[in-house]
Amino acid sequence: MPPYPGMRHSMELRRIVDEEETIDTRDDPDDWAAQYQAYLDEEELENEEAKGSQNKGADIDQALEGEDWAVQYAKYCEEKEREFFESC
Repeated sequence: MPPYPGMRHSMELRRIVDEEETIDTRDDPDDWAAQYQAYLDEEELENEEAKGSQNKGADIDQALEGEDWAVQYAKYCEEKEREFFESC
């Protein structure tokens, strides 16, 4: 690319690391992607813990509502069958 007046080009160079020389980039202050991923992992764990404690009571309520729904549906089906057989 031809140079333009007042323009500069920059390039990020990274050293190729052997598999044996693994570097934990989470402690590197310049590696924002690893830091952000660590932050997201922590937030996800905290959200799951908070959600789990709130849903204990809700799961029981949903189970009871599910039973009520099943009873209501069974009654509805019986009524429709009765109407169907009466019309025949």
